[in-house]
Amino acid sequence: MGRLINMGRYVSLGLLVLLTLPLFVQGVFDHPLWINDEGHVAEIGREMFLSGDVIVPRLGGQPFVEKPPLYFVVMGICYRWFGITPGAARLPSAIFGFLTVLVVYGIAAAQGRPQQGLLAAFLLASVFMMFRFAHWCVVDSAVCFFTTLGFYFFFTRIPNHTQKIVVVSGLLCGLCARLHVQGIGWACDGRHHGHSAPCLGRQPG
Repeated sequence: MGRLINMGRYVSLGLLVLLTLPLFVQGVFDHPLWINDEGHVAEIGREMFLSGDVIVPRLGGQPFVEKPPLYFVVMGICYRWFGITPGAARLPSAIFGFLTVLVVYGIAAAQGRPQQGLLAAFLLASVFMMFRFAHWCVVDSAVCFFTTLGFYFFFTRIPNHTQKIVVVSGLLCGLCARLHVQGIGWACDGRHHGHSAPCLGRQPG
């Protein structure tokens, strides 16, 4: 019986990957950067990649500490694999968005409800805002992923009430909040505003 349950989970997970992965990859590489934020974020990742400094993000050569470096580190890896292109700049968002869908499935599957998890994951993948942020070069998809991952560790370990899991869940939720915080006055001198990334693309029109 346990083998059948595990097999059902693997089949559901395989189906989920097969149907949703193309949705997140589709259109990532076929157009230049659009909104202002895409140019800024892509340029930060480019400067981190070229400088090799994975600790302090920079924009226009100046420290950009409104966001932590994790998203830009992932972008630098994508630049290394696919070149410094708009598609490579967007790929981290697609990756985090896809991983969020898998985590949503995992929350239900870990509680013995793979069918409900499959439905929830499909519904999330079909939400317009989820699709949009997964196809923009912005950190919002990473925020969503770490928030959901925090919930995963919390809800799947509630019966145990282990202090370690509660701490991990809190750290992940704190990381997601840190990913979206703005205006760190002690380190931000404001000179980064107004820069863009003309080397990677431009807005339409």
